[in-house]
Amino acid sequence: MFTAMHNGQPVHGGQWNVLGGTNNGSIDANGTFHAPASVPNPNIVSVAFTTDSQTFTGTVSIDNPVPTITSISPSSLTKLTTSIQITGSGFVPDSLVTANSISVPTTFIDSTHLSVVITLPNPTSTTLQIGVSNPDSGGTGGTIALQALFPTINIQPATLSGGPVTLSISGSNFSAGDVVFLGGKPLITTLNSSTLITATGYLAPWTQGNVMVEITSGDGVTPIANQSVPIAPTAVTYDAAARFTTQAAFGPNPTLVEHVQKIGFDAFITEQFQLAPVSFISDAPHTYISAATSSANQGNSLLRQRVALALQSFIVPQGQAVDSSSTFFEDKLEADASANFRQLLDDISLDLNIAHLLNLAGNNASTDPLYQPNQNFARELMQLFSIGPFLLNDDGTLQLDAKKNPIPTYDQNTVIDMTRALTGWNYPNPVNPQYTAWGEDFSQPLVGIDSNHDHGAKLLFGSVILPAGQSIDADRAAVLNAIFNHPNLPPFISHLLIQHLVKSNPSPAYIQRISSAFEDDGRGTRGNMAAVVRAILLDPEARSGDATPSPSDGFLQEPVLFELFAMNIMQSYGTDDQPNYVPKSLGETLWNAPTVFGFMSPSYSIPGTSINSPEFGLFNNISALQRSDVLWGMVTGQLGGFSSSYTQTSWLFTHFTTVPDMVEALNHLAYHGQMPQQLKTNIINYCSQLNRFDIDLQLESALFLALNADSYNVAH
Repeated sequence: MFTAMHNGQPVHGGQWNVLGGTNNGSIDANGTFHAPASVPNPNIVSVAFTTDSQTFTGTVSIDNPVPTITSISPSSLTKLTTSIQITGSGFVPDSLVTANSISVPTTFIDSTHLSVVITLPNPTSTTLQIGVSNPDSGGTGGTIALQALFPTINIQPATLSGGPVTLSISGSNFSAGDVVFLGGKPLITTLNSSTLITATGYLAPWTQGNVMVEITSGDGVTPIANQSVPIAPTAVTYDAAARFTTQAAFGPNPTLVEHVQKIGFDAFITEQFQLAPVSFISDAPHTYISAATSSANQGNSLLRQRVALALQSFIVPQGQAVDSSSTFFEDKLEADASANFRQLLDDISLDLNIAHLLNLAGNNASTDPLYQPNQNFARELMQLFSIGPFLLNDDGTLQLDAKKNPIPTYDQNTVIDMTRALTGWNYPNPVNPQYTAWGEDFSQPLVGIDSNHDHGAKLLFGSVILPAGQSIDADRAAVLNAIFNHPNLPPFISHLLIQHLVKSNPSPAYIQRISSAFEDDGRGTRGNMAAVVRAILLDPEARSGDATPSPSDGFLQEPVLFELFAMNIMQSYGTDDQPNYVPKSLGETLWNAPTVFGFMSPSYSIPGTSINSPEFGLFNNISALQRSDVLWGMVTGQLGGFSSSYTQTSWLFTHFTTVPDMVEALNHLAYHGQMPQQLKTNIINYCSQLNRFDIDLQLESALFLALNADSYNVAH
């Protein structure tokens, strides 16, 4: 209330008014000031008292009141979203309600009532401190407690692992219709009693950290309780394990990926090399390729087979007309995958496949100057199978002479003398008719006939002397020892194995690290293949792509791997022997290379680039279309030898029954978590336009589109 004073005495008979209009408030005839509904700007208001002779003025500062809360209704929360009403005083249109100091949307009703909607992140019992604050110096009054009351639940097991899960949940007031959700996905829920629920379902194995278990009420919508459950740690992530199977096996078979995820890379390599080599010797004739294809998809000893396939990319036997000619060669390579490279040299130089193709068998010494032993085997033993044509540094880069030209690894004199040192070997007498073809028994090694051997002195590589008079076995051993100890052997073989297991274009530093492991396995042994393979697969450059793959990582899937990877992902293993012919239609007939140089050159670069990628030598516009046709036939069962029945049993179609779920599963299984977002969107959008009543068509189409994409075909 205002009073006008003059010389200490009240003045009467005048008129009161507030300057600035009604927005600044009002004052009555008695001088009582009435504040405006909201604080004006500026908040200093002038008040005037006017008489006939003079005007008296004063000011008042207008602030919001300090709000107070007297009650809240309802007094507790039992739902995730609840509308509450706050009763108190001093509320203004700009009053703001906070819950645990976090502001919530507020509706002003009047100066004694506010309305807000409280939304909880999850149905967990807690206490919320509710407060009201006013702007413009109104400040904050006291707070009042609001209880969130939800049932307490106990979940067993207390820690979960990816895969099938069964939950036992104890609590109170459970009722028919309650549904348990795991990570947002509904589980098959069984009400055992008002205090016990069991639920079964599937937890995606790439889930990490914690997963939320939530129970919704009988209406299937309203959450009534939840609890975060930790995921048991694994040796490696699911995505890294899936990527590893493209290097150490024949693609991400779901069962294999989860196994690698649990035990880790190093343990998997150890486990694999402890397994016996796969042997096809007992198989009936003409079933070898079928047996090998089946083993690559459903067998256990996968790493040996993968290394053997890599070895056969540059140690090429003759074209296989019958299975008996290939069975024993494959068995040797699988055994040698974890043996010593010196043993591998022994095996290939006694194998009838190699001997037949490269004219070693029956290549006898001659005193006739018009007849010279055939140089084919000696040349390819060096050029293709062991040390390569040019001298290399340990990092695989070329050594150059003073004129910047590559330096040959060997000269013609070495070829001639090595040929002489390897004369006198011939086919054995047949022992096993089952493995005899063209009159030759491929189950037996070559035999040395000393009388047909050149016993003269020889000189290899300008420094290795083979004295005259040595036996046929001694000369052969000296040749293989000279090759085995040649400095070119570690970088040449290391580069080739890296290309066919991990990446087509390895860095020199990567090659040098593997060359060092080849030279010394850490225990003083040279040529330890198990150590070399382990070093290749565990090298930082091999593993760096697990989390952050580079565009230069990986390799284009050659036809054999393209088929086997898809079969493993789908868990579709064929109904007869027709899947054996799929790689042939794409340019790579399994174990039947057109020449001793194999199907592709290890030095092939993608046209128009300097990117080394041997597999692109088999890839063109026509083969790209053929891949798509083959893949669609495999996925839909329309290709001979394949059936769509896998959709009834496979991991993908059992656990991921919507297109978005299928795409996410393929993101982790086939793309190890790196599927481009645009590709995900395109697949989901396309499949959503298909017949919504034909879910199999939608899922098959999603699978096909994911495996047909360029970003999948190059296995990063």
